[in-house]
Amino acid sequence: MQVFVLCGGRGERLRPLTDMMPKPMVQVAGKPFLEVLIRYISSQGFSDFVLLTGYLGDVIQDHFGNGSRFGLSIQYSHENSPLGTGGSTGLAARRYACGPVMLINGDSFLPIDFSLLTRRFRDRRAATIVAYDNHDAVAPNNLRIEGNVVTACCTFSPEMNCLHAGVRVFPPEVLTGIPYAQSSIEDAVYRPLLEQRRLEGEITGTRFYDIGTRERLRLFESTALTNHWV
Repeated sequence: MQVFVLCGGRGERLRPLTDMMPKPMVQVAGKPFLEVLIRYISSQGFSDFVLLTGYLGDVIQDHFGNGSRFGLSIQYSHENSPLGTGGSTGLAARRYACGPVMLINGDSFLPIDFSLLTRRFRDRRAATIVAYDNHDAVAPNNLRIEGNVVTACCTFSPEMNCLHAGVRVFPPEVLTGIPYAQSSIEDAVYRPLLEQRRLEGEITGTRFYDIGTRERLRLFESTALTNHWV
């Protein structure tokens, strides 16, 4: 299965760290966060990556090249102007998708068994979001999953029961339906599938980490060192 990584964000809350580098390339114990993320996923057998770049995308491409020094195949889908998570995914799908795709955020880290996730996907063949059960309330919930069906998303309210963990798996028919236009993944993919009750959820008790602020970046770095992710 191909792995698409959303890497186009500017990382305003991390400035000045992100004045000269894209958010996924901020350093974690001396390595770019994106390298830590890709190495973790590739250690589980994934080797075909497409990086969806935008702001300072050349910094990412200069570091990873074609992926050969990491034993991987890495390609790039660069947006010349901001397309949002939906538009950039639609663009990458048109250029590179050749089957189902695991789409992950390039600024968050979820330490799960991704191969198990993709095996479950092959059994069901449905668009799937991975969600954190949020038992320690790291942020307000923004998804509701009943059984294995996502029944509400994209808003914060008391009826939500879990938190989007930055990982999704999409079948080819969903990828080809994403419009190549400025949009969010929520509007381009989630809402249409919700109306048809065709969006499934996979809840995990494993906490995910994001690097959106200096505090969260320090927390991830400490956790990564403890768990030997870096």
